[in-house]
Amino acid sequence: MAANLVAYRIGSTRQGSETQPFVTGYFEPDVSASRTRDAAHTEPARGRPADLVDQPMVDGAVSFTSARRCPEGQLIPYWSREHIDAGLSAAPPLVWLSDAVELFIAQVQGSARLRFEDGSRARLAYAGKNGHPYVSLGKILIQEGMVSPDAMSLETLAACLRDLLNDPAVGRSILHRNPSYVFFRIDDDDPASGPLGAQGVPLTPFRSIAIDRTIWPFGLPFWVSGFFPWGEGKEAFCRLMIAQDTGSAIVGPGRGDIFCGSGDEAGRLAGLLRHEVDLYVLTPRVLE
Repeated sequence: MAANLVAYRIGSTRQGSETQPFVTGYFEPDVSASRTRDAAHTEPARGRPADLVDQPMVDGAVSFTSARRCPEGQLIPYWSREHIDAGLSAAPPLVWLSDAVELFIAQVQGSARLRFEDGSRARLAYAGKNGHPYVSLGKILIQEGMVSPDAMSLETLAACLRDLLNDPAVGRSILHRNPSYVFFRIDDDDPASGPLGAQGVPLTPFRSIAIDRTIWPFGLPFWVSGFFPWGEGKEAFCRLMIAQDTGSAIVGPGRGDIFCGSGDEAGRLAGLLRHEVDLYVLTPRVLE
């Protein structure tokens, strides 16, 4: 098989200069949920609304990847996170999670495994998004001096957001600065299988990578080589990975997001991963 492939080293160009490819990590949270709102579960994970259409549009200087179809037929930007939280969207609640931070993390990761009080399980699977540009709350917290750059991780981000939500008006105002919102559907939970990626196949920990879909096709193999802070020092990571997913924050030829698995340990590893790597794309050899 290797004889039929050619490896090309990828350089990521930003503002006219070539920089090293950069990867982050993502995972599937394992969370407590309820089918009805109760004292321990107050934040709805919403299903895809009927008026959402997967059609790009531009409104002024802002590009949207989805839109809302009005009764008259015209397309306008879909409701933002703030508007959806205010109840303006017809997106139905599917299940209830513990708080807004739990929902936000599930939306960023694109899926979540659900644990109900009766012992049953289910999976929240990606069903669409409102089309608004994604804004990094981590960057906002760093820029405003709430978290130092060296201390930033998914765990730190979640803790800071929960602290801010002690004053709901303040916490929600921070969450609303990321107008992007993800809708879900309920799938059966198969613990032996990962969540479905955008390619439509189950993701495999440390073998599936999310890429910029506007540049690379799904199914393309990539070789990732780097050193990650997963042990006492830095551990070597050299893996053949397959492009099976994408994400709104994954932009550029040298940008990747490594799927780290499900549960707390996968979340810990994913939260530590923000590193430059050597990245190679393997393409079919042209036979003469």
